[in-house]
Amino acid sequence: MDSAMETMIDYRLFAGLNPSTQDIIRQEAEHVKLNKPILQTIIEKEFGVPEGKLLAIWRKREVVNARMLYCAILYHTTPLTGTKVGKITGRDHSTIYYARNSVATYLALEKDYREKTIRVLNNYYQRLYPRADMHFIKERISLVLELLIKNKSKQDLKHGSSLNKAIPAAENEINKAI
Repeated sequence: MDSAMETMIDYRLFAGLNPSTQDIIRQEAEHVKLNKPILQTIIEKEFGVPEGKLLAIWRKREVVNARMLYCAILYHTTPLTGTKVGKITGRDHSTIYYARNSVATYLALEKDYREKTIRVLNNYYQRLYPRADMHFIKERISLVLELLIKNKSKQDLKHGSSLNKAIPAAENEINKAI
């Protein structure tokens, strides 16, 4: 399992890229071994979580929010399933799915959380693709944010929650920030 995490390449984001760009990304990923502790460290610093405590059994709000983002990013940017992300983080797969939904809600409703998430993704992608230009980095961030924010089920959105208005507003704000 740890070997699967040695290099995290966002294969789900390859869909719209031409083959030469895909090759560049694969070559870059061979040179840059980005493993889960690096993403964990980035999130811990951004959210003010004590070093190494992201996966500990802490129920402080800032730790829980940071952990949920970590789980959601792992799920959306790696080929790992919810069950595998759960094993890596020491959580049940249902906790991973709850985290994905919660991250979508926080991104839609909380400006501070959106800003922290954008900074985490920016730092993450700059470390994953150190030779990439900013346009490429912004494109990756935009795709991941779209995956994260639109994670809410259609059923949740049909029932007239506050997310119906918040998601488009958050998407506009994110596009301006990137």
